[in-house]
Amino acid sequence: ATYAVCAMGIFGAVTQRIRNARPVWLTGMIVWLAIPGVLLSAQYFVHRAFGTPELRASMIASFCFAALGTGFNWFAMRRGAMITGAQRSSFAADLRALPNLVLDFVTALPRALFAR
Repeated sequence: ATYAVCAMGIFGAVTQRIRNARPVWLTGMIVWLAIPGVLLSAQYFVHRAFGTPELRASMIASFCFAALGTGFNWFAMRRGAMITGAQRSSFAADLRALPNLVLDFVTALPRALFAR
């Protein structure tokens, strides 16, 4: 749990830092693949040391959840939510924005595919 809290704080800060980086496709690759990959490599050794059963399946699931989580954070941060520091909105405003952000996130791919 301590590892997860520290890691998510660090990678949340990294995601915020690169949220508007260009090119967007490269930033997306970093957010969707590289950050979860780094998380997973460190996590693998922790789980292996503690003898986690079904290690392969749990690592695949963990990668998928990490990719989804960092992807959503990036998506929300690009829209001005879930940001810390001077550019931030209030936590209450972020909570109010979450339902629409989740809906926009879930429908982003279908909208992009059908817009062509």
